[in-house]
Amino acid sequence: MRGQFRCAILFLMFLGVSCSQPASDSSVESAQGRRNTISEISFPEFWLNFQTALKKKDESAIFRMTKLPLEGGLEGIHGFEGLNTKEGFKQHMWEVFPEDSIKTLLSQIPKADEHGMVANSNQTEAWRIICRTTTHLENGDWTDSAMIYGFTRMEDGQIKLTFITIAG
Repeated sequence: MRGQFRCAILFLMFLGVSCSQPASDSSVESAQGRRNTISEISFPEFWLNFQTALKKKDESAIFRMTKLPLEGGLEGIHGFEGLNTKEGFKQHMWEVFPEDSIKTLLSQIPKADEHGMVANSNQTEAWRIICRTTTHLENGDWTDSAMIYGFTRMEDGQIKLTFITIAG
């Protein structure tokens, strides 16, 4: 009888200890991790959405997938003044995405940005794509150049267009 009594007391003590323990920080952190995972979109899913917006020429959708101010110095080029405002971006939308670039953006997938051209120290993932294009100059000449587009995963898990520049 005494042995059964000891077992019952040990069982009740164990039950009391396990029930009185507050939730651990790790369970709170794992719940937050699940929330962050839910808000993160995969790059292939983002890319499909971006391509769909380009195909439809959906300026509002493209703007929602863009983070202003854009990096890359495009605003400093003649003809792109005001690009880093909502109104300026929408005004220059189809100069920023010329037909040659759209063809490339619809047929290729950006590569991971291994050289750090797009991402800064605050971002964890970045991708870029180079689109060859022919540009009509003000003097009537044509020149070959490349538009470089960069995409970055933001702190909230979303992916945004963050970088555009012209090379060449």
